[in-house]
Amino acid sequence: MEEKVPYWRTTKLEIVEWKWLNKIRSAYKAGHFFDLSIDEYKRLLCEAGIKAEDVGPSGYHLARWNDEGGYTPGNCRFIWYLDNIRSRKHRGKKKRHSGHKKNLSPKEIRYRLRLIDESGIDVTKFGYVGRVADLLEIPYGSVRPFMEKHYKGNFYKREGSKVNV
Repeated sequence: MEEKVPYWRTTKLEIVEWKWLNKIRSAYKAGHFFDLSIDEYKRLLCEAGIKAEDVGPSGYHLARWNDEGGYTPGNCRFIWYLDNIRSRKHRGKKKRHSGHKKNLSPKEIRYRLRLIDESGIDVTKFGYVGRVADLLEIPYGSVRPFMEKHYKGNFYKREGSKVNV
């Protein structure tokens, strides 16, 4: 009988790199800024005295102090998942964020705009909203308000099929 190998072992990435990449994706999907390098992530694991295998839904979570700000050096640490849930309930946060954040920091705005520019998505063409939403992992309804408020170039607007000048 052939032994089943976990997916993360089938690539050259180590488990700690998979955990770090998954956290980047989930943080961004929840609308949180993530600015921890892989080395900073590993340092936090060492400071907590845990291994990457201990991180997961029923293990340790990378949590932000008071659930505020982004995942940046000095603003997060690993805590046991029950403590994370308790602290969220204590502050009245029972649900996860939807991925839409009304008050983005200037750093987050610059990061999102850079992602859009570097992606090669033509925002002057119909259909860009879906591609940008997928890229930024935010709801489709959040793309247009973000573009109207922060994007300094032309982009497609459905009304009259003209680009915004």
